[in-house]
Amino acid sequence: MERVNIQADEVGLIRAEFAHDWRYGVTAYRVNAAWVSGVFVLGIEPRTGEGSALIDQDSERLRVEFGRRDGGDPYYSHHRHRADLPCVNGVELLGTVGVNLEQLRRERLTGERMYVGRAAGPGRAPEATTRRTALVVDALAYHWLSLPENYALRLHAARAVVGEVISERARRIRSARDELASAQAEIAAAKAEIAAVVRLKAIGETEEAAA
Repeated sequence: MERVNIQADEVGLIRAEFAHDWRYGVTAYRVNAAWVSGVFVLGIEPRTGEGSALIDQDSERLRVEFGRRDGGDPYYSHHRHRADLPCVNGVELLGTVGVNLEQLRRERLTGERMYVGRAAGPGRAPEATTRRTALVVDALAYHWLSLPENYALRLHAARAVVGEVISERARRIRSARDELASAQAEIAAAKAEIAAVVRLKAIGETEEAAA
């Protein structure tokens, strides 16, 4: 664990310990600041779009996850079960937020266009909590971008997704083959039924002619 102190507007001093998970190219920050505590996990979203197989290590999309990853599927969506969920203004946060890094470089995050989920039931966190969360994310994002190993983290994130893409495409191929086999079986059955009906019709016509 490395330690860093970051000064953030409206939040004050953010004390954080951070460590990298090189398997997935992400960095976990354990944060302690005024009215803020818990773990934020930062890493790029290397997929160029939902369901896309295109991967970009230079992605301008940053993914911020609330809570510590504890093995298993790193993209596990049920963040409610994660340990060390951040608590901001007394509100426990849940889920993820996305940050456009190009926009981040132009202006500070204030939470105006950010959806921050809360652990206590459905719905979003209060406006003041969302704003403080955005300011913390803003500070952490700038620190993450400034790390000398930032590009190496990006490369590891992209490589981690390669396996995900291959597995996903393999599942699609298997599913398509199963659907094709099922369709071919239905076609064969339909052809057999048609042939049977044609034979019956031919027999009936022959009997009528004989009569």
